Amino acid sequence: MKTLRVIPLDPNFTKSTEYGRKHGKDSLGLGTRLEFGDSELFFTSEIKKTEATALGNFLVKAGLSKAGFHTVQLDKKNGKFLCRTSLNVEQIKKAEKTAVEFFQSFVSKTAAYFSISVFKGAPVEVHLW
Repeated sequence: MKTLRVIPLDPNFTKSTEYGRKHGKDSLGLGTRLEFGDSELFFTSEIKKTEATALGNFLVKAGLSKAGFHTVQLDKKNGKFLCRTSLNVEQIKKAEKTAVEFFQSFVSKTAAYFSISVFKGAPVEVHLW
């Protein structure tokens, strides 16, 4: 059985992203900040700017920046891309599934989508804040 780990959003997160808008990075260690449409993407020192830009451009092109991917962090550990994002509660309500079903479906489909469409088949994990 797969387990799903949902990390609660830090209450300082909004303060951090406001700082990021002014200074190009955040105060909580999320990484360097870039803007893409309605989304902001943070990337760590493990990520090349070209990789972050590829994901950001894909979010806009695929319409995902308007569909709930408003804040995304991209990292890499052991050769695997780690994409962290939060979801809008309205997305879950529209899905007509239980929260666990929705999260499991969302995470697995999004990881496969990013792997194929952005990262040339490299392994990807999606984590929800």
